Amino acid sequence: MLFKLENIIKPVADKESASFDNITQTESVVDQNLAETAEAADAAAETPVTAEPESEIEEKPEIEERKRSGRKAARKARGREVDKRNKRLGRFSTLTIIIVIAIVLVLNLALEGVGQEWKWDWTANKSFTLDKASLELLSGLEDDLEIVILTTEDAFPGYLRRISKVSLAFVPDLLNQYKLNSGERLTIRYADIIRNPDLVKEIDPSGLQSLAEGNLVVRNKSNNRLKVVPAGSLVKYEFNQQYMQTIPVAYQAEAQISGAIKYVSTTNIPVVYFVSGHNETPVDEKYSLLNSLLVNNNFDVKSLNTSTGQPIPDDATVLILFNPQYDISSDEVHSYKDYLNRGGSLFITTEPNIQTFVNFNSLLLDVFNLQITGDRIREENQDWRLPRYNPNTGRAEYNDPYVFLATLERSSIYDDQIENALYMTGPSRSIIAGNNARDWITTEAVIVTSPRGTLELDGDKERISDEGRQSIVMSSENMGRVDGKSVTKGARAVISGNDSWLTDSTLGLSPNIINTGTFYYAASWLGRSESTNTQMYIQTKPLVSYSINYNNTSVINLVASLSALVIPLVLLIIGLVVRSRRKRL
Repeated sequence: MLFKLENIIKPVADKESASFDNITQTESVVDQNLAETAEAADAAAETPVTAEPESEIEEKPEIEERKRSGRKAARKARGREVDKRNKRLGRFSTLTIIIVIAIVLVLNLALEGVGQEWKWDWTANKSFTLDKASLELLSGLEDDLEIVILTTEDAFPGYLRRISKVSLAFVPDLLNQYKLNSGERLTIRYADIIRNPDLVKEIDPSGLQSLAEGNLVVRNKSNNRLKVVPAGSLVKYEFNQQYMQTIPVAYQAEAQISGAIKYVSTTNIPVVYFVSGHNETPVDEKYSLLNSLLVNNNFDVKSLNTSTGQPIPDDATVLILFNPQYDISSDEVHSYKDYLNRGGSLFITTEPNIQTFVNFNSLLLDVFNLQITGDRIREENQDWRLPRYNPNTGRAEYNDPYVFLATLERSSIYDDQIENALYMTGPSRSIIAGNNARDWITTEAVIVTSPRGTLELDGDKERISDEGRQSIVMSSENMGRVDGKSVTKGARAVISGNDSWLTDSTLGLSPNIINTGTFYYAASWLGRSESTNTQMYIQTKPLVSYSINYNNTSVINLVASLSALVIPLVLLIIGLVVRSRRKRL
């Protein structure tokens, strides 16, 4: 259809061009007649007045009347020609508009027939674009999966509008992206469980899941393993102290859906226990972001108090202790050692205080050849220090040696080095390799200072060590050994001398901060899920707002300039152009 448009437009254009030439010729003739008539009138006016016969005097009114009638007829003729030209221009404009609309409709129908492959994501936060980790996950699927949406296809957009304070209109298209990139391994269907309650038993034969209208259910058809993704969890909410209410802060639809796909596709689910009993910082108080990260990425999260003497469960893959204020007991040392001999893993964060962790250090030295020291780390390079606002001067200052940027080293946890990237927003202890080196134990520095890092020995500001790279976080792997009559399994540990780099307040400083990713890689390594080629760390996507921020001076100035200068100037230019063209008609 498109190739014939030229054949339609060209004859019309030629016809109109010929009409325009005829109009121009007619106007020239009319103008010439008017000019001749005017010249004749002027000549008559300049002729000296002489005595004329009475008959000629009587004829003058008739001559003037004929002149006026001629001018009037000429004006009418010219008006009729202008009207004809305007009508032709109108018909030509109307035909042009119809042709353009037809082209747009044909292109839309053609692209709609092609499908999703010809759609582009122009949203500011790339709501419809899947992360590289999701694409790798989908390309590696070996089982047939389905995403069941527990409502009708027509009702789903309306349901999303009702349950969310922000728009989730992109979700249906995002789900289609999962389908298109799965190599036909993933299908999407809608199930109206309100009108057909029997569908609940079909989707969840065990009856162990709580299925509700509007939820997304990711199901593995091979083993019937499923994961429920509540529609409300597609948006991340935080409690705002200023407004005293929960407000949306980011989209996490992709992280939730991809995490569910990995969960039902994986047979080995690492179990993480948050340990208490030593005055550890509560997870929901400072580490809620890390907890969500683990839940969304195929970790089963539980809690455990080891100070009560109960044995560490057999299903424990990783034990996490966030900033314990007290040392473990001697009885716990035996419990932890038995757990590590079974192939367990430890993740411990600390910060400088008076606690020396004698029992912890005994365990860590024996199994991992690591030590938690009492030395406080300083950063002497001011370019690596983080700014602190000084209310007295009103300026940001870089004079705090305990708050700085750190480097992620190349290690078993992460196979690349990223300098000057991690935020250390609080004091740090030094973590070192001990004097119990063994062939089956490998220790590595994970996070370090700049080459100008120093130590306050035993926390004494008067005793400063030489400059050098100081280790804030170290990892260790015990490959397993013959221990008496038994052979122990391999164990792993990550020990951090800084706790602040993983708190919610630090992780919220930037949406692209690498601290979150480093924790995820460490947890994957400890849980032995790093062997899967898919790294499932997917960042949340910021909410997009097109409203004007009245607290932003630059935005106010821009709006004022557009309103007072640019828009009126554009309207004035358009008016002058239209006036100029109308005068030529």
